[in-house]
Amino acid sequence: MLKHGLFTATALAALAAATPASAQILAPSGPRIELQAGFEGDRADFTAADYQSDGAYLGLGVGYDISLGLVALGIDLEAGESSIEDAVAYQDVDGFVTGTFENERDLYVGGRLTVPVGPLGDVYLKGGYTNVMSIQDLTINSGTETFYELVESDEDGFRVGAGGRFYVGRGAYLGAEYRFARYDSEIEKHQALAVLGLRF
Repeated sequence: MLKHGLFTATALAALAAATPASAQILAPSGPRIELQAGFEGDRADFTAADYQSDGAYLGLGVGYDISLGLVALGIDLEAGESSIEDAVAYQDVDGFVTGTFENERDLYVGGRLTVPVGPLGDVYLKGGYTNVMSIQDLTINSGTETFYELVESDEDGFRVGAGGRFYVGRGAYLGAEYRFARYDSEIEKHQALAVLGLRF
């Protein structure tokens, strides 16, 4: 009888100690891959004029999270491209310039802090380094001759963002994210994206 009582008390004590841990919602951990699609708006306030252009954005991201219990720390690697393409026309020292300005690839590497908000969802903050490449396809008329120039340029900047995810089963999730980036040329990018991802 005494042995039975001691066993029962020990079992109840172990169950009581284990219950808070089992009920606790832990932050996600492991690798992930996601498709990002949505809207991008570029803005800048230059000395000569204000710049504004809108378009679609499509990107691919991979990352890895390490759970610390109630929060997770992660790293993000992303590559994307927007559909923004603008006509340009201006006068410079070489003559009158016309052509197109086009955004090309947009790269990002940064960190992420994730906090679960329930068994099927979490929210996160992110921030890091971004680099964007643009191409100018120009025609320059000097008044006496016409020549063509293709200019590729890279710009460094920083990006910050926030988002949330809802898990739909087997590691798959749907999410939404907003991020802001600013580059050396003072151009600012605002992106509002839908996210479809898979956690392994």
